[in-house]
Amino acid sequence: MTLTILCAPVAVPAVFGEAWAPAVVPLQLLAAMTIQYLIFSISGPVVLAVGHADWEFRWSMFTMVVALISFAIGINWGITGVAAAYLIMGLALSPIRFMIIQRVIPLSAWGYLRSLTPAAASSSALCGAWLLVTAALGGTASGLTLVACGSVAGLAAYLVAARVLWPQDLRYQLEFARLVVRGGGT
Repeated sequence: MTLTILCAPVAVPAVFGEAWAPAVVPLQLLAAMTIQYLIFSISGPVVLAVGHADWEFRWSMFTMVVALISFAIGINWGITGVAAAYLIMGLALSPIRFMIIQRVIPLSAWGYLRSLTPAAASSSALCGAWLLVTAALGGTASGLTLVACGSVAGLAAYLVAARVLWPQDLRYQLEFARLVVRGGGT
């Protein structure tokens, strides 16, 4: 999602044409929301696994009402407003969701944030490499070449940072990717 946020201003007009330039900011906002969503994506299964389906149902109903209100407000600013409302809603509800999770499993905020540090650091490395490469190639490369070079450099920086900070988890992720590419364990 970090790469989507970085690439959107160049890639969207280059791939879809200048008429799609207004879609850049909503795409970036939704990518930012996806980062937040992924951080808490395990929370629903955790609540269900400990036998609180009723809590999950209430949470779903609550977030649906908040989403409807948020989108009704955001629509006043078009698609960008709706995307911004979605991101703000997610950021506002995250602490509440975290408190719910803390009621069912022993999890400290500091411990959870610390567990995200390798991914955040790797994403920061990706961002730094992407920005350096695209700044260096800025006036000399076409849009798609700029996106491709920046993305390759960013992904390489991400992998190096992950290898240094998160070696065992990176190994698990690469093995999982190999299984997916091969079509399972065969």
